[in-house]
Amino acid sequence: SNVLAGTGFDGQCWNQCCGGATAWLYTTAPVVGGEEVTLRFVTWDQGDQFWDSTVLLDNFKWSAEETTYKTSVEPPAPPPTLYDPGTFVRTYDATGLCPEKQSLRWGIWSWQSTTPSDSAIAFTVRTADSEAGLATAPEDSLILTEGTSAGELAVAAANYLDAYDTQNGGLVVDETLVANGRRRDSPFLRITSKLSPSSDQQAAPTLSAWNLSITCVDAE
Repeated sequence: SNVLAGTGFDGQCWNQCCGGATAWLYTTAPVVGGEEVTLRFVTWDQGDQFWDSTVLLDNFKWSAEETTYKTSVEPPAPPPTLYDPGTFVRTYDATGLCPEKQSLRWGIWSWQSTTPSDSAIAFTVRTADSEAGLATAPEDSLILTEGTSAGELAVAAANYLDAYDTQNGGLVVDETLVANGRRRDSPFLRITSKLSPSSDQQAAPTLSAWNLSITCVDAE
């Protein structure tokens, strides 16, 4: 048998391999958690009294995936990768960036993303007078500020707002602050991108680029 070549079981008899073997076989079987499990491998000689038989067991592993009783020459398909929600946080410090007699205004937050299936990325904002103060500052969902979708929550998704593609977009952060009655000139700002996988957890969004601008206006 060619599958024995190089294994040490490939002795020659009459110019051919003496032994015989199967290829690697992959066996799966369901078990119940907490129960005692016995593995039994049974072999026998079918037509001679000269040769011994051997079972080679390798790559034994437990799996939490559901399975059935099955033996095949093809390895079982690996379980799919499942993704959990995650966050990406950017903290900005604009202290001293505006000259005297001018006030800070937080400008355009823009992004580029890929959101396969129904995965999505939502954006929230906090502002405070210090970086430490951001931890307890109110958190507001950023809102879109242009076109027919103005006022809607900012969500990066392939199909959002009647199939409108928002994977790449931008908005004016100041409008969210005004809409929620927040101070517009606080020097510290934090934007949190909340990444949600697809409903089956098999696809994850990617935030590939982001940018935040500021402007300085005459103090009122």
